[in-house]
Amino acid sequence: MPLFDFKCSDCENDFEALTSTARIDDVECPKCGSKHVSRKISTFAVGRGGSSKSASSCETGTCPYVSPCANGMCNLN
Repeated sequence: MPLFDFKCSDCENDFEALTSTARIDDVECPKCGSKHVSRKISTFAVGRGGSSKSASSCETGTCPYVSPCANGMCNLN
């Protein structure tokens, strides 16, 4: 089962939930119990050639493993 990042619309709590994609609509905020939560885009690790790099480890913004938008460097943010 995947681990998803969520944000509660009612109390602004950021949290993670281990749930199946079929049950995403059933996720409740652990802080206030609200079902008004939205799934956030998560950073993730990418393996390449036997090593892995985390998206957050690309400090220069020119990481070959992730897109510039993943580092917050595009005009969409």
